[in-house]
Amino acid sequence: MSKEWSKIYNNKKFFRNVDSFKVLKKAKSQKWTYKKIAFELFKIMNPVSNNVNLNTSFKDYINFLIRHIKTKKNFSILDYGSGNGFTIFYLYKKKIFNKIYSKDVNQHFINLQKKIIKPLNYEVLTPGKNIIKEKTKSIDWVISNAVLHCLPSKKNAKNLILEMVRIAKRGVLISDIFNSKYKEKFINHQMKRQKLTKKEYLEKYKKTPHLYFNKDFFLFLKKKNIKFKYLNMPKSFYDSQFGRYAILIKI
Repeated sequence: MSKEWSKIYNNKKFFRNVDSFKVLKKAKSQKWTYKKIAFELFKIMNPVSNNVNLNTSFKDYINFLIRHIKTKKNFSILDYGSGNGFTIFYLYKKKIFNKIYSKDVNQHFINLQKKIIKPLNYEVLTPGKNIIKEKTKSIDWVISNAVLHCLPSKKNAKNLILEMVRIAKRGVLISDIFNSKYKEKFINHQMKRQKLTKKEYLEKYKKTPHLYFNKDFFLFLKKKNIKFKYLNMPKSFYDSQFGRYAILIKI
Protein backbone atom coordinates (compact mmCIF):
# COMPACT_ATOMS: atom_id res chain seq x y z
CA MET A 1 0.00 0.00 0.00
CA SER A 2 1.21 3.52 -0.76
CA LYS A 3 2.11 5.93 2.06
CA GLU A 4 -0.94 8.05 1.25
CA TRP A 5 -3.38 5.14 1.56
CA SER A 6 -1.60 4.02 4.73
CA LYS A 7 -2.14 7.43 6.37
CA ILE A 8 -5.88 7.16 5.74
CA TYR A 9 -6.18 3.62 7.10
CA ASN A 10 -3.99 4.26 10.15
CA ASN A 11 -6.18 7.12 11.33
CA LYS A 12 -7.83 5.73 14.47
CA LYS A 13 -11.02 7.60 13.59
CA PHE A 14 -11.19 6.17 10.06
CA PHE A 15 -14.69 4.69 9.78
CA ARG A 16 -13.51 1.16 8.96
CA ASN A 17 -11.38 1.11 12.10
CA VAL A 18 -14.16 2.47 14.31
CA ASP A 19 -16.85 0.20 12.86
CA SER A 20 -14.66 -2.93 13.04
CA PHE A 21 -14.07 -2.51 16.76
CA LYS A 22 -17.79 -1.85 17.27
CA VAL A 23 -18.41 -5.29 15.76
CA LEU A 24 -16.23 -6.92 18.42
CA LYS A 25 -18.09 -5.14 21.22
CA LYS A 26 -21.47 -6.21 19.86
CA ALA A 27 -20.23 -9.74 19.26
CA LYS A 28 -19.19 -10.07 22.88
CA SER A 29 -22.36 -8.60 24.39
CA GLN A 30 -24.73 -10.41 22.03
CA LYS A 31 -22.73 -13.66 21.85
CA TRP A 32 -22.47 -13.78 18.06
CA THR A 33 -21.26 -16.88 16.24
CA TYR A 34 -17.95 -16.70 14.37
CA LYS A 35 -19.88 -16.71 11.08
CA LYS A 36 -21.87 -13.66 12.18
CA ILE A 37 -18.69 -11.86 13.29
CA ALA A 38 -16.92 -12.63 10.00
CA PHE A 39 -19.93 -11.45 8.02
CA GLU A 40 -20.23 -8.17 9.95
CA LEU A 41 -16.51 -7.49 9.42
CA PHE A 42 -16.93 -8.34 5.72
CA LYS A 43 -19.71 -5.75 5.39
CA ILE A 44 -17.39 -3.01 6.63
CA MET A 45 -14.80 -3.80 3.95
CA ASN A 46 -17.37 -4.59 1.23
CA PRO A 47 -20.47 -2.44 1.92
CA VAL A 48 -22.06 -2.92 -1.50
CA SER A 49 -22.90 -6.10 -3.40
CA ASN A 50 -23.76 -6.57 -7.05
CA ASN A 51 -27.57 -6.78 -7.08
CA VAL A 52 -27.82 -9.37 -4.27
CA ASN A 53 -27.94 -9.21 -0.49
CA LEU A 54 -24.61 -8.89 1.29
CA ASN A 55 -24.92 -12.27 2.98
CA THR A 56 -24.94 -13.94 -0.45
CA SER A 57 -21.95 -11.86 -1.52
CA PHE A 58 -20.06 -12.93 1.61
CA LYS A 59 -20.82 -16.63 1.12
CA ASP A 60 -19.92 -16.47 -2.57
CA TYR A 61 -16.57 -14.89 -1.79
CA ILE A 62 -15.68 -17.41 0.93
CA ASN A 63 -16.72 -20.30 -1.32
CA PHE A 64 -14.66 -18.79 -4.14
CA LEU A 65 -11.58 -18.90 -1.92
CA ILE A 66 -12.15 -22.39 -0.58
CA ARG A 67 -12.89 -23.76 -4.05
CA HIS A 68 -9.60 -22.56 -5.49
CA ILE A 69 -7.33 -23.14 -2.50
CA LYS A 70 -6.62 -26.84 -2.15
CA THR A 71 -5.84 -27.39 1.50
CA LYS A 72 -5.22 -29.92 4.23
CA LYS A 73 -5.61 -29.45 7.98
CA ASN A 74 -1.91 -28.91 8.63
CA PHE A 75 -1.49 -26.23 5.95
CA SER A 76 -0.50 -22.61 6.66
CA ILE A 77 -1.82 -19.43 5.04
CA LEU A 78 -0.71 -15.81 4.76
CA ASP A 79 -3.23 -13.04 4.09
CA TYR A 80 -1.24 -10.13 2.66
CA GLY A 81 -3.21 -6.92 3.16
CA SER A 82 -5.61 -8.69 5.48
CA GLY A 83 -7.75 -5.67 6.36
CA ASN A 84 -9.92 -6.20 9.43
CA GLY A 85 -9.28 -9.92 9.17
CA PHE A 86 -12.71 -11.20 8.17
CA THR A 87 -11.25 -13.76 5.75
CA ILE A 88 -8.56 -15.32 7.92
CA PHE A 89 -10.81 -15.18 10.99
CA TYR A 90 -13.41 -17.27 9.15
CA LEU A 91 -10.79 -19.73 7.84
CA TYR A 92 -9.24 -19.96 11.32
CA LYS A 93 -12.55 -20.68 13.08
CA LYS A 94 -13.53 -23.11 10.33
CA LYS A 95 -10.22 -24.90 11.07
CA ILE A 96 -9.32 -24.93 7.39
CA PHE A 97 -5.75 -23.84 8.16
CA ASN A 98 -3.79 -24.55 11.32
CA LYS A 99 -1.28 -21.71 11.07
CA ILE A 100 -2.35 -18.16 10.23
CA TYR A 101 -0.09 -15.32 9.04
CA SER A 102 -1.39 -11.80 8.62
CA LYS A 103 0.23 -8.68 7.20
CA ASP A 104 -1.30 -5.22 6.87
CA VAL A 105 -0.16 -1.59 7.00
CA ASN A 106 -2.98 -0.77 9.44
CA GLN A 107 -1.88 -1.19 13.08
CA HIS A 108 -5.49 -0.91 14.24
CA PHE A 109 -6.60 -3.81 12.04
CA ILE A 110 -3.74 -5.96 13.32
CA ASN A 111 -4.66 -5.10 16.93
CA LEU A 112 -8.21 -6.20 16.22
CA GLN A 113 -7.10 -9.47 14.65
CA LYS A 114 -4.92 -10.26 17.68
CA LYS A 115 -8.07 -10.23 19.80
CA ILE A 116 -9.92 -12.84 17.73
CA ILE A 117 -7.22 -15.06 16.18
CA LYS A 118 -4.89 -16.89 18.58
CA PRO A 119 -2.13 -17.66 17.88
CA LEU A 120 -1.60 -15.14 15.09
CA ASN A 121 1.69 -14.58 13.26
CA TYR A 122 1.39 -10.93 12.33
CA GLU A 123 3.36 -8.03 10.89
CA VAL A 124 2.51 -4.36 10.50
CA LEU A 125 3.85 -3.51 7.07
CA THR A 126 5.89 -0.50 6.03
CA PRO A 127 4.05 1.32 3.19
CA GLY A 128 5.57 0.62 -0.22
CA LYS A 129 7.72 -2.23 1.07
CA ASN A 130 7.61 -5.30 -1.15
CA ILE A 131 10.03 -7.65 0.61
CA ILE A 132 8.37 -10.43 2.61
CA LYS A 133 10.52 -11.59 5.53
CA GLU A 134 9.43 -15.25 5.51
CA LYS A 135 11.76 -17.87 4.07
CA THR A 136 11.40 -19.35 0.59
CA LYS A 137 8.58 -21.93 0.36
CA SER A 138 7.75 -21.50 4.03
CA ILE A 139 3.96 -20.96 3.80
CA ASP A 140 1.54 -23.20 1.92
CA TRP A 141 -0.83 -20.57 0.55
CA VAL A 142 -0.66 -16.80 0.11
CA ILE A 143 -3.85 -14.82 -0.50
CA SER A 144 -4.24 -11.11 -1.14
CA ASN A 145 -7.53 -9.34 -1.79
CA ALA A 146 -8.09 -5.74 -2.92
CA VAL A 147 -4.42 -4.82 -2.48
CA LEU A 148 -2.82 -4.30 -5.89
CA HIS A 149 -4.83 -1.17 -6.75
CA CYS A 150 -3.54 0.58 -3.59
CA LEU A 151 0.16 0.02 -4.31
CA PRO A 152 2.40 2.95 -5.28
CA SER A 153 3.38 1.58 -8.70
CA LYS A 154 3.10 -1.39 -11.07
CA LYS A 155 6.80 -2.08 -10.54
CA ASN A 156 6.03 -2.42 -6.84
CA ALA A 157 3.12 -4.76 -7.69
CA LYS A 158 5.36 -6.96 -9.85
CA ASN A 159 8.02 -7.25 -7.15
CA LEU A 160 5.41 -8.02 -4.48
CA ILE A 161 3.84 -10.79 -6.56
CA LEU A 162 7.24 -12.39 -7.09
CA GLU A 163 7.82 -12.28 -3.33
CA MET A 164 4.48 -14.01 -2.76
CA VAL A 165 5.47 -16.72 -5.22
CA ARG A 166 8.86 -17.10 -3.55
CA ILE A 167 7.49 -17.89 -0.09
CA ALA A 168 4.54 -20.05 -1.22
CA LYS A 169 4.71 -23.84 -1.20
CA ARG A 170 1.38 -24.54 -2.92
CA GLY A 171 0.05 -21.40 -4.51
CA VAL A 172 -0.96 -17.75 -4.51
CA LEU A 173 -4.44 -16.29 -5.02
CA ILE A 174 -4.61 -12.55 -5.72
CA SER A 175 -8.17 -11.28 -6.00
CA ASP A 176 -10.22 -8.16 -6.68
CA ILE A 177 -7.81 -6.78 -9.28
CA PHE A 178 -8.95 -3.53 -10.91
CA ASN A 179 -9.41 -4.08 -14.66
CA SER A 180 -7.96 -1.32 -16.84
CA LYS A 181 -10.51 -2.15 -19.54
CA TYR A 182 -13.26 -0.79 -17.27
CA LYS A 183 -11.37 2.16 -15.80
CA GLU A 184 -13.53 4.95 -17.23
CA LYS A 185 -16.80 3.13 -16.49
CA PHE A 186 -15.73 2.55 -12.91
CA ILE A 187 -14.67 6.15 -12.40
CA ASN A 188 -18.00 7.40 -13.76
CA HIS A 189 -19.79 4.98 -11.43
CA GLN A 190 -17.76 6.21 -8.45
CA MET A 191 -18.52 9.82 -9.31
CA LYS A 192 -22.24 9.02 -9.40
CA ARG A 193 -22.08 6.90 -6.21
CA GLN A 194 -20.25 9.63 -4.28
CA LYS A 195 -22.10 12.51 -5.98
CA LEU A 196 -18.88 14.09 -7.21
CA THR A 197 -18.04 16.08 -10.32
CA LYS A 198 -15.06 14.94 -12.37
CA LYS A 199 -13.00 17.78 -10.92
CA GLU A 200 -14.01 16.84 -7.36
CA TYR A 201 -13.24 13.17 -7.99
CA LEU A 202 -9.77 13.91 -9.37
CA GLU A 203 -9.03 16.20 -6.42
CA LYS A 204 -10.24 13.62 -3.88
CA TYR A 205 -8.03 10.85 -5.28
CA LYS A 206 -5.12 13.06 -6.30
CA LYS A 207 -2.83 11.58 -3.64
CA THR A 208 -4.45 8.14 -3.59
CA PRO A 209 -4.96 7.07 -7.20
CA HIS A 210 -6.02 3.53 -8.02
CA LEU A 211 -3.87 1.22 -10.11
CA TYR A 212 -5.64 -0.60 -12.95
CA PHE A 213 -4.21 -3.73 -14.55
CA ASN A 214 -4.53 -5.05 -18.06
CA LYS A 215 -4.41 -8.85 -17.97
CA ASP A 216 -1.28 -8.77 -20.13
CA PHE A 217 0.55 -7.23 -17.18
CA PHE A 218 0.77 -10.67 -15.57
CA LEU A 219 2.50 -12.27 -18.54
CA PHE A 220 5.82 -11.58 -16.81
CA LEU A 221 4.98 -14.67 -14.74
CA LYS A 222 4.81 -16.80 -17.87
CA LYS A 223 8.25 -15.57 -18.91
CA LYS A 224 9.55 -16.88 -15.60
CA ASN A 225 7.84 -20.26 -16.18
CA ILE A 226 5.34 -19.58 -13.39
CA LYS A 227 1.97 -21.19 -14.15
CA PHE A 228 -1.13 -19.12 -13.51
CA LYS A 229 -4.67 -18.59 -14.71
CA TYR A 230 -7.21 -15.79 -14.62
CA LEU A 231 -10.39 -16.13 -12.59
CA ASN A 232 -13.52 -13.99 -12.61
CA MET A 233 -14.61 -12.66 -9.24
CA PRO A 234 -18.01 -13.96 -8.07
CA LYS A 235 -20.82 -12.05 -9.80
CA SER A 236 -22.18 -10.98 -6.42
CA PHE A 237 -18.88 -9.43 -5.32
CA TYR A 238 -18.39 -5.71 -4.73
CA ASP A 239 -18.16 -3.90 -8.14
CA SER A 240 -17.61 -7.15 -10.05
CA GLN A 241 -19.56 -5.63 -12.96
CA PHE A 242 -16.41 -3.65 -13.73
CA GLY A 243 -14.42 -6.68 -14.76
CA ARG A 244 -12.78 -7.35 -11.41
CA TYR A 245 -10.71 -10.52 -11.64
CA ALA A 246 -8.21 -12.70 -9.81
CA ILE A 247 -5.10 -14.69 -10.68
CA LEU A 248 -4.40 -18.14 -9.31
CA ILE A 249 -0.74 -19.15 -9.28
CA LYS A 250 0.10 -22.81 -8.80
CA ILE A 251 3.57 -23.56 -7.48
